[in-house]
Amino acid sequence: MEYFRRIMKESAPLLLLLVLGELIAGVILNNSVLSLENIPGLVILIPAILSLRGNVSSALGSRLGSYIHLGLIEPSLNISTFKKGVVKENIYASITLNITLSFVLGIFAYITSLIMGITSANVLILTFIAVVTGFLSGIFLVFLTIALAVFTASKGMDPDNVLTPTVATIGDVFTLLFLFFVAQLSLSIF
Repeated sequence: MEYFRRIMKESAPLLLLLVLGELIAGVILNNSVLSLENIPGLVILIPAILSLRGNVSSALGSRLGSYIHLGLIEPSLNISTFKKGVVKENIYASITLNITLSFVLGIFAYITSLIMGITSANVLILTFIAVVTGFLSGIFLVFLTIALAVFTASKGMDPDNVLTPTVATIGDVFTLLFLFFVAQLSLSIF
């Protein structure tokens, strides 16, 4: 019963707060209808890119939580935390995964658009949006995940109870913001 109470104490209030974060993501999506109308295939890209961001960041959070529990990372946020080999390799791996898979997502979104009869979709625009959004949100989420892992552990909380839902929700909000910023940028470039 001790673990149940700890999980509920650390997770329940946070999850209630994160519901508001997801509502904010919905408002952002609702207010970006113009981009969705002007960029054929963009609506196909959104769920995939949100899922990718959440999966990469959540996996990073899980690994960081394990590293903290194993004593490989000290729960103090300073520059030496980012210089540790295990953290640096995870930063590089997460950013590489974000960029590489975002490129693939852009191409898949284009192909899916064509299959669905959206012949006006543009592979360059969809791939540009996916890669730049993946890079921007990936960088943001990597450092946010590291900071949250270290912060929660330094406060005596279990990072495994907090990181995944927090990073997923904040990631959804900021990924949508980056995505629609890049979408507007792409309209002026292409």
